[in-house]
Amino acid sequence: MPTDEIKIGSNAKTSSLEVRFNSSHKKSRKAVVSIINEKGIIVNSYKAIILKGENVIAVNNLPGLKEGLYTINILVKRKTLSTKLMIFE
Repeated sequence: MPTDEIKIGSNAKTSSLEVRFNSSHKKSRKAVVSIINEKGIIVNSYKAIILKGENVIAVNNLPGLKEGLYTINILVKRKTLSTKLMIFE
């Protein structure tokens, strides 16, 4: 199962984010990363396979995100981890 900490790093040159978290699952698992705007609408969603240990999921297509506060959710099996992301212009 994922740990309760999500780390986010950005790359201004590629307009992408890296979402990092650790998983203690012994088997690979499917995960869904969702970016949700302030109105609760999913604006981007990405599927990924996570493995035991540190996982890095690249989230691309950020130029389409307007300034504001977003929630990033990672859903693995029935557990959801969340963190906030602030976009500044």
